[in-house]
Amino acid sequence: MTGAAGETPATLLIQIDSADLDDDTVDEMTRQLAVELREADVQSIDLVGVAAPEGAMSGDAVQIGMLAAQVLPAAVPFVLTALREWARRPQAPPVKVKGKFGEISFPHDEMTHEQLLELIAAMKKSH
Repeated sequence: MTGAAGETPATLLIQIDSADLDDDTVDEMTRQLAVELREADVQSIDLVGVAAPEGAMSGDAVQIGMLAAQVLPAAVPFVLTALREWARRPQAPPVKVKGKFGEISFPHDEMTHEQLLELIAAMKKSH
């Protein structure tokens, strides 16, 4: 999958910090975040699956609180802004984003415009 000018999407792993929340609440928040990120110009976004334990009935198991997003480098600012705004909401837990560029946490790691430009440049180099 490529975007404009042959850009290859980057994979971002997005994790909701669920330390103080029950599984049902985290699952609901994760699915709501996925819906909102689909509107922030991601190529695709999916719940992260996990392998079923040996001997368990097969089914679609997911890692609670985890999303995998395919994002074109040009869309990264929009996605990070959406994540930052989501994490600033009352009652919203922190969110971690991991990619080839490293890891960012919202709302704890406030990012300047210059840092955002550096992040985008690093993502473009990694492709």
